[in-house]
Amino acid sequence: MRQSFTLIELLIVIAIIAILAGMLLPALNKARDKAQAIKCLANNKQVGSAIVQYTADYEDWLPTGKFEGNSGMWKYQLAPYVGMGGLATRGDVIKDKRFGVGSVFSCPKFSGVGSKFASEFKTYPGQTGGLGWNDNVSGNFSAANPTTTTQIKISKFKRQISETALVGDTVDDSQWTYTEYGHYCILHNIRDANDATNRRNERVCRRHSDGLNIAWADGHASWISQAEISQGKNGNYGWYYTINH
Repeated sequence: MRQSFTLIELLIVIAIIAILAGMLLPALNKARDKAQAIKCLANNKQVGSAIVQYTADYEDWLPTGKFEGNSGMWKYQLAPYVGMGGLATRGDVIKDKRFGVGSVFSCPKFSGVGSKFASEFKTYPGQTGGLGWNDNVSGNFSAANPTTTTQIKISKFKRQISETALVGDTVDDSQWTYTEYGHYCILHNIRDANDATNRRNERVCRRHSDGLNIAWADGHASWISQAEISQGKNGNYGWYYTINH
């Protein structure tokens, strides 16, 4: 005679499965977060290597964050060094999703740009992927107005290049504006000492165990705690963001 589960037995089995799933979920989430952090750091390392090759080919000149004030120039300049050349202009780069989410210029833990910038993100999918350029260092090249050009040679640094952040966890356009919507992290324009507190307290920036993955000017990439990079060094809150003491 065939026997079947009673309703109570079935509910007990479902409860046991739910308990086991609940016990497994934190471990799975932890493993996923670790994998994302590793991938983000690997992307920074690849970008850092590309920067070193670029400066070697261009007589010590660093890439620039923007061209004529428009973002994405650094991606265009580094594209050939990460196997993504062939695009004619910076404008082509920011329209190409290969340079956005999921690319070497991205961080897997990037949560997006929010509803306010959704249409811009759709039009320019290559503009934002979770990694951005530090506009305080080699921020802009302007052929139309050379006086606004801030392109710089790496040999002009007045501190160790290993302590100067070039690329890291941030969006790559309107970095200050994005703070209002909770989707930017670091590398925004430094305006005053209060920024150190703002960066330290910025909740969404803490993507990787309360820290950030950074590609430094010497080409290496590493994790640094949110508190440390916000506090700066030797009494200078902008120590890791600028080229001067």
